[in-house]
Formats: sequence, structure tokens, C-alpha cells
Amino acid sequence: MAITRKERNELVVEPTQKLGLLDVVLRLKPVKDEFPDTDRGLGELDEVDLSQSDRVLHPAERRRV
Repeated sequence: MAITRKERNELVVEPTQKLGLLDVVLRLKPVKDEFPDTDRGLGELDEVDLSQSDRVLHPAERRRV
């Protein structure tokens, strides 16, 4: 972002201080829109057993094991 102004016959462009993420978030206003139910139509969640493996396998990988 920059501030632009004219002084006599010159165009002056000054950089503004860049806001950090926290500053931006604190300036946001609450959202009043209704959000759709994105989970509607999805099947049941897969049961995950973390005690048997070092990592969680993707469903396509589980079929190969």
C-alpha cells in the first residue's frame, strides 16, 4: 500500500506500514452471512486406530496393505 499525493508539479508516493496478520484480524467485522452445511450428504467417518501404526493410512493405501 502507498499514499500518493501531488506537491506542486511532482507526484509523491510514500509507502505505508504493512499490517501484521493480527492487526488485520482485529480489524475484521463479524460475518452475518449464513454458511451452508458442508457436511450434509457425507458418509460416516472412518474409525482410526492409532495404536497399531506409526502413521494414519489414506483409505486407498489401507486397501493395499
